[in-house]
Amino acid sequence: MVKRKSTKTSWLVFGICMCVWTIALLVVTFFGLDFIWKFLPAYESGRPNYGIESYMEMLTPEYICNKSEDLIARIDHNVQSEESCRKAIMDAVSDKITYVKILSETTDDKIVYQLRSGATVIGRAEMTTVGEPVYGYSPWQVTSDRFDLSFLVADNVSVTVPSNFQVYVNGNRLSEAYITESDIRYDLPAEYYDLFDMPTMVTYEAGPFLTEATLTVSDPDGNPVVIDEDTDMNSFLPSCSDAELAQISEIANDYIHDYVAFVSVANSDTSGNFQRLKEHVIPGGELEQRFRAAIDGLYWVSDRHASVGDIDIAYQMEIEEGRYLCDVTYVIETNTFSGPSQAVNHEIMIFVQTEDGLRTEYVRTC
Repeated sequence: MVKRKSTKTSWLVFGICMCVWTIALLVVTFFGLDFIWKFLPAYESGRPNYGIESYMEMLTPEYICNKSEDLIARIDHNVQSEESCRKAIMDAVSDKITYVKILSETTDDKIVYQLRSGATVIGRAEMTTVGEPVYGYSPWQVTSDRFDLSFLVADNVSVTVPSNFQVYVNGNRLSEAYITESDIRYDLPAEYYDLFDMPTMVTYEAGPFLTEATLTVSDPDGNPVVIDEDTDMNSFLPSCSDAELAQISEIANDYIHDYVAFVSVANSDTSGNFQRLKEHVIPGGELEQRFRAAIDGLYWVSDRHASVGDIDIAYQMEIEEGRYLCDVTYVIETNTFSGPSQAVNHEIMIFVQTEDGLRTEYVRTC
């Protein structure tokens, strides 16, 4: 009987010990797991690589674009839409974005990274520890970033055009608000602008833009026109009709031939040369008076055997009703003691419509 009681007691003690041990194990396990669950995240977040990699996961072109609002705000959205600006930015950062630690700026308290899209530097990020330490580890997080996409900003575009032309940038027509200079004169003698209502040019300027801007120009009829630094702006002066040009060409040709004959004393006939020349000028006008004053001196000059070569009319325009301006270049061929020689004359001429047809009113050698 005593032996049975001892056996039952032993089993009871054993069971109690097992329960205590199991409970102790569960408590240890619970606190151990709790430690692990808290320790591992603290350890992970306390590693700088974890902080920068977490940041890189959310660093998308859209994020960079949203952080570049100041840059977008600098752009004139009348000529480049906000949507176009955002596309330009996202295209520029579409390559794989990577980071490189900037050792010269990194300290124990902060880590500075350079951000790149492909090989292009696009900004920087600064990482510091935040919050209270957990198990001795303080979490690292990117606390500030800054993007510099100024390399996308294109210079302002500027173009000088006739005042009645239209200028477009990225397909948007520029209004008069974009004119930075007006009343720009063509390459003509200043006195013409003082005497007549002459056409002028204006300068348009627009920008800045993100990436290059497309600038186009059209004439008053909407026809596209190419204007660059080599363009002769005089070619855009208002031109005459074919009939008027034929008359101008004829009077210019006749005047030049008879003028060269007069000043070179062709056939030693000063008086006859003068009579023929004055048929092309305003009777009693300034030119006729100048030629009359030259007659006495020409009587002492012998025939220089000069002749007129090519005659080129660069442009012609009606500056007011019945009065035409013409840019003429011609070649004079002369026989000298040294042999034949050529001289190029460039003149601005004004012709006036009279009862007897066109007559030369004014000539200015350029």
